[in-house]
Amino acid sequence: MPNITGTTYEDTRNRYVEYSGTATAITQTFTFERMQDGMVFRNKGKTPVTLTVDGKSFNVPPNAVIDIDDKSFISFDVRTQSGSHPFELKAFAEKAKGGGGSDTELRGEFEVFKQDTTSLLAQNETKVKVLSDNTRIKESDIEALHSLLKSGKGIRYAILGDSTEAGVGQTGAGTYGETNHINVFSAQVAFALSMIVNDENFMPVDNNMWNITNPTYSTGAVDFLLPKYQLKVSENPSITYSVKQKTSYKYNKLTVYYIERTSAAAPLFDIVANGITTPIDTYVAPVTYAGTNYNINARVRKVTVAIPATENVSFTINNFRLADRGTGIGTDGTAIIFGFALGSGVDFINYAVSSTTLLNNSSANQTRGITTTERLQKAYDFGANVFSMGWGTNDSKAGVSTQETFELDLATRIDEIRAYNPNAIIFLNTDPAGATGSEYENNILYNKSIAKVALEKDVSLIDFQYIIDRMDRATVISDNVHPSQAGYTVLGKALATSFKFPFVFKESLSSVNPVSDYDQGELFKSVTLSGTNTTGSYAEIAQINVDRPSGKYNMRLSAQINLASTTDITDVVFYIELEVFNQKGQIASSGVVEIDRKYVNVYGLGGSEVKTAVVNLEGLYKTNLGRSFRAKLFGKNYQIRVADSKSQFHMMFF
Repeated sequence: MPNITGTTYEDTRNRYVEYSGTATAITQTFTFERMQDGMVFRNKGKTPVTLTVDGKSFNVPPNAVIDIDDKSFISFDVRTQSGSHPFELKAFAEKAKGGGGSDTELRGEFEVFKQDTTSLLAQNETKVKVLSDNTRIKESDIEALHSLLKSGKGIRYAILGDSTEAGVGQTGAGTYGETNHINVFSAQVAFALSMIVNDENFMPVDNNMWNITNPTYSTGAVDFLLPKYQLKVSENPSITYSVKQKTSYKYNKLTVYYIERTSAAAPLFDIVANGITTPIDTYVAPVTYAGTNYNINARVRKVTVAIPATENVSFTINNFRLADRGTGIGTDGTAIIFGFALGSGVDFINYAVSSTTLLNNSSANQTRGITTTERLQKAYDFGANVFSMGWGTNDSKAGVSTQETFELDLATRIDEIRAYNPNAIIFLNTDPAGATGSEYENNILYNKSIAKVALEKDVSLIDFQYIIDRMDRATVISDNVHPSQAGYTVLGKALATSFKFPFVFKESLSSVNPVSDYDQGELFKSVTLSGTNTTGSYAEIAQINVDRPSGKYNMRLSAQINLASTTDITDVVFYIELEVFNQKGQIASSGVVEIDRKYVNVYGLGGSEVKTAVVNLEGLYKTNLGRSFRAKLFGKNYQIRVADSKSQFHMMFF
């Protein structure tokens, strides 16, 4: 019975042991010196091995990794089918505790086998800027976030910070986060959208799922990955939804998500529920900073209305209309609605301002027309119950704020938020390391201060610097410190998944070039769709082929297909099929998998109007082996609208 007595390492979050051994055809039991709380096991052989932990057996394919979590064990059994194979593991002992509750980590999300700090630094001292991943997400924060959605109470999320929270570094980014177009997103905005769409009570606008009495809509002009439809005053649609509440708990609130903007063409519309009509205005007045008015380009907002707490609920959207905003009446009157939710859902505002500091009344803050106290008061007035704080990079500039002052200010602001709301969820983040020789080069010291205060004040922290330092900087950083859109995408995913929300964004992922074999990044491929098939038989519309290195992956396949026809759209069917190949190029044992299938029927009101519809397909596939994949999209009786080139077929690994 071999005993595992390897060196035990300890970082800010875990105590762990690394071990390399050999498995044979005879079952061996390996025993640790103390109880373990999880393990990452890699089979380095050429045939599968059987791993048994706590009475449960796992078949680990060759060159594959398995992550075993949430188990307590002191030993494990392992054997091969034949011969001897090497293996290696990293076992996690008692997890670190932090005041209000235990923390969790993204084990394996960016690096399956993280080398210990001393070894890593010794190998490449000049290139290592971060000594450890300081990410520390409290389980109590994760539970509280999900509970706010599930209970129907809702999330009101205030984003606070400087330029990296405002989204600077992307084309079109402005100084003030709340004025930016939704396409100009920061990691925190991506996180907010992930919470909205992955709320278990979220309902996308989808005529295949709900009873729409008059589906006169088309895809929205806002180009971000959310289910969305635009509805025009000129069409004046009246759309009725019938929703069945399937859970034992029946919600008495309904949330409508829409886009608001400062534009004369932003219309009003009504939602009628429970016999009560609630007007929704998609116009928002400009905001004023330092005496100058700034228009809000396009941002996500929501309205919550009362509904009966019954199993079957119906509500109607109608009465689209324009209004004079003081500059005349607009012409197009386009409203963009992208979904609904039972309960109060998620509301968020980005209060971050570029170039500003945590130091309250700095010259930079005066120039921008704000103070830190004023920003926090805005969040309080908003009714925030979730706060993210991302200051530090501008405080690190010469002559602005010492580390000691910064740490004191940060701790004081956390105390103030807790005085306002003792149950507030607060999390901090570090920023990407500033370029050597730039005015931001000392922000790595302030990142350490942020980690220090997070631990002392028992708040969650995600270490963006650690993540960016393990990516190809040229693809994820746009200048001396600000992320590119690809960088914000990677950080948004890290933030969302650390709080156990699936990630929704896919923009610019094709440009992400991680340091090694996609372990720390994403692979995204897309095909634009076109064509017509009225034969009544299935035809292949498009396919995507991808070869992957060895590893453990999640794959998301999705398609958005925009249809248009001068006749009723009937008996239209689409489905996605995935072919999985092994290392020899043969169809693997899992064979051919159907990912999703949708049936479409859209009936108009007669006459010569063009019928339109948007069909969304999506599904997940998980694999533990590095293989080749071929995804195919099939359909029949369809006519794809090609004018906007928005119909696409996607494959993403994450």
